[in-house]
Amino acid sequence: MIEEDNTSKCIVTEAAAPVNIYLPLLIALFIYIALISFSFVFGTIRKHWRHCQESKGSELLVRESPHASVESMAPKIPPQAPPTTSTPPTPGMSPTLSSVSNPTSRPQRQRLKSLDTFRGISIVLMIFVNSGGGKYYFFEHAIWDGLCVADLVFPWFLWIMGVCVPISVKSQVKRGIPKLKIFKYILIRSIKLIGLGILYNTLDQPAQFGENANLRIPGVLQRFGICYFVSATLVLISMTVNFTKPGGRASKIKAAFQDLTILWISWIPIILILLAHFLLTFSLPVPGCPTGYLGPGGLHLDNNATVTKHCIGGAAGYIDVKILTSRHMYNYPTAKTVFRSDIYDPEGFLGTLTSIFQAWLGVQTGATMLVFPRPFSRLKRWGLWAILTGLIGTILCQGRMTGGWIPINKNLWSVSYVLVTSSFANILLSALYFIIDMKKWWTGSPFFESGMNSILLYMGHSILVNCLPWHWSDGTMRTHFIHLMEHLWTTTMWVFVGIWLHHKKLYWSI
Repeated sequence: MIEEDNTSKCIVTEAAAPVNIYLPLLIALFIYIALISFSFVFGTIRKHWRHCQESKGSELLVRESPHASVESMAPKIPPQAPPTTSTPPTPGMSPTLSSVSNPTSRPQRQRLKSLDTFRGISIVLMIFVNSGGGKYYFFEHAIWDGLCVADLVFPWFLWIMGVCVPISVKSQVKRGIPKLKIFKYILIRSIKLIGLGILYNTLDQPAQFGENANLRIPGVLQRFGICYFVSATLVLISMTVNFTKPGGRASKIKAAFQDLTILWISWIPIILILLAHFLLTFSLPVPGCPTGYLGPGGLHLDNNATVTKHCIGGAAGYIDVKILTSRHMYNYPTAKTVFRSDIYDPEGFLGTLTSIFQAWLGVQTGATMLVFPRPFSRLKRWGLWAILTGLIGTILCQGRMTGGWIPINKNLWSVSYVLVTSSFANILLSALYFIIDMKKWWTGSPFFESGMNSILLYMGHSILVNCLPWHWSDGTMRTHFIHLMEHLWTTTMWVFVGIWLHHKKLYWSI
C-alpha cells in the first residue's frame, strides 16, 4: 500500500505479510508421496505375509498326511507351453494383447495397462484442472496463444482414442465380422457420443427453442464423436485380415515403413482435410478483419474493442457464427474478459478438422503397435514420431509460446498445437509402456482403474460439480492453500470412485 505524507513523499506500508504461494503444492506433493510409499510398503508386507501363511499351511498339510510319499512332496514342474503368438484384442476403446497356447482353446488376453493408465492420467488431470487447479495460472487454460497444463488434457484424450481404433477394428475384422456391421457399430457409437454431448450442454441451463433458442451445438463429446467416426471409418477402409503382413517379399525399407504404407490410402483424405483447413484459415476473407488473422480480436487489434471484437479466431470464428449463429455457440471464451472479444466456440468447425488429424496421429501410433510386435521396436518408432511431430510443431510456432507463423493455440486447435501435444503424448505413452508393460515396475494404479471408466468419471464430475462429498466451501476461499486442498480432495474422491468401480468390475462404455 502506498501512502503520501505532508512532505509529499511516498511511504510503502505492508498490508499483509507475503506468503509463498507454491508452498501448498510442495506440501501436497510430500503428502501424496507419503501415502504412495505407505501403500507400497503395506502391500509388500501383506503379500509377504500371505505367502508365508500359504507356505505354512502346505507344510502342515504334508506333515499331517500319513500317506505322504516322496513323489507327492517333490516339486511339480509345470508343462512347458508351446510358443505364443500375438492375436488382436477384443473390440472396444481399450485394446488388449492375447497369447494363444492352443489353437483350439480360447485365447487368454492380457490387457495393455499403459494405454488405460495414459487415459487415467488424462481424466484425473482433467478433473483436477476443471475443479480449479488450486487457482494456479499454469493449471488453467491459456488465455489465447500458449500451452498450460489444462491444454494438454483434451488432445491427449483424442490421441489415445485414435491409438485404440486400429487395434479394435482389426480384432473385429479378424473375427469375421462383416465390414458393414462394423461400420454400423462405428456410426451408432459416434451418434451416442454426439447425443450425450448435446445433453451435457443442457446442464447449466435448460434448452430453449424458437425465437429464444440457446442450445449450444458443439462440445467436447461431440468432437470426440466426429473424430472417432472419421478415423475409425478410414481405418475400416484400409483394414484387411492380413493387415500387418506385407505382401510378397518385403524389402527392409518397405518393412521399415510398413505402419505407414498399410494406411496410405487413408492418409489421402487426412491430407485433404488439412489442406481445406489451411485454405479456409488463411484465405477466407472476414469482413472488417485482416485475412488469415489468428488472434483474439478486440483490444488485440484496436483500442476500440467494439469495432474488432468479432475478429476473434479469424475465419474459424466467422464460419461458426455464420453456420451456428451466436445463440448456439459458447458464450464465455477465455479471451473475452482480457481482450473484450466477442463470443467464440473453442469446439467449432475448423478446429474439428485439425482434431481429426490429432486422432489420426494416434491411429498411426496404434498401427505401429500392430506392425511391430517387439517392445523396443515400438519404442523406437514412437520416439521418432515424438521427435518429428515436436520438431515440425516447433518450427511452425517458431519456438515461441505466443505468436509465430502458426501459434500454439487450443482455442483454434492449430496445427502446431496438434503436433506439439501429440509429441508429448508419444513421450508419455513410451514411458508408461516401458515402466508398466515391459519392466513391470508399476501396475499403473490408481490411474489404471480411473482409465477403465474414463467417460463415467468425466460425466460424473461434471454433473456432481457442486455436490457433497466431492465439493465444499470454507468461507471466502481466498488462498491457494484452501483452494488446492478442496480441488485435490475432489480429484482424490473421484480416483477412489474409479478404484471401487474397478474392484466391483463395473465399467461403462459407449
